[in-house]
Amino acid sequence: MTGYLTNYENTEFRLPELISWEICHSWGLPTDSFQIALAYRGDLASLLGSATRFRGVYGGGTVFYGIVDEYEMDFSGAQSLIHISGRGLGGLLTDNQCEKAEFAFCGIGDVLSRYVYPLGISTAVCDGMASLSGYSVGSGASCWSALEQFTRFAGGITPRFSCDGRLILSKGGTGKKLIIDGESLTELRVNGRRYGVITEVLVKDADGRRQLVTNKSPKIKGSTARRVVSVPRKTSWDAMRYTGKYQIDKSMEDSFAVEVTICTPFAAFPGDAVVLSVLPEIDGEYFVRESISSAGENGAETTLTLVNREN
Repeated sequence: MTGYLTNYENTEFRLPELISWEICHSWGLPTDSFQIALAYRGDLASLLGSATRFRGVYGGGTVFYGIVDEYEMDFSGAQSLIHISGRGLGGLLTDNQCEKAEFAFCGIGDVLSRYVYPLGISTAVCDGMASLSGYSVGSGASCWSALEQFTRFAGGITPRFSCDGRLILSKGGTGKKLIIDGESLTELRVNGRRYGVITEVLVKDADGRRQLVTNKSPKIKGSTARRVVSVPRKTSWDAMRYTGKYQIDKSMEDSFAVEVTICTPFAAFPGDAVVLSVLPEIDGEYFVRESISSAGENGAETTLTLVNREN
């Protein structure tokens, strides 16, 4: 992978050869991230304080674009190194807070123009979503929360970012499919948990209205984990249901996950489908929730976190 830094004057500089790197793409939070290491050079060190963006290019295409969070110069070993790390542009949404706002009628365009576009973020894909009446954003909520709360409620969509740093608001996957068999993978881990998975949520408002939202997944049969959530007075019935469903959906994330590692960098990205043909107990089609591509002394590889689409 070839790395580029851009300073606050929007001037881009190509970095020397990278010694090691790791690129993480995820579906939703946590935000995408990068870590790179390269040999120390004085002229490069002088640029670090003004660097604001990082771009990674592999195979002729951009595989990461995001913000530079920190750098470190290491002179303790036999080789002096510079380490640079940061996050995808979703980090801008989590870092910036909102003022309290209440909308009589709100569409996705209103949310984007108020909480996304002012941060210099553009959209690559935006599915149609219903407009919401009585939509509100609490004081101090992050721009990410303001966006995700709307897109999940209005369209069942989790925000994510493309490799070149554009916002994707689409419920479907990418349409790409990767087949992995026992010969192509180097590591395999399977994790299942019941702890923390919510079975039902009782949503109440100050007027005494109550709505019970239940988890209908067959995977949690025999479990009991109830939550009680209070919402503001005059919260709509649909918003109450969404609040309960959101709590359940978040608790279900990674309740069953398969982690596979293959010796190919950037083999798949969040939203891609992966078909496993490894063990009868886990074979089938999965959804990529996180993709981590890395390279170092032992070569390059990709580790994929795979979940069932219902998660």
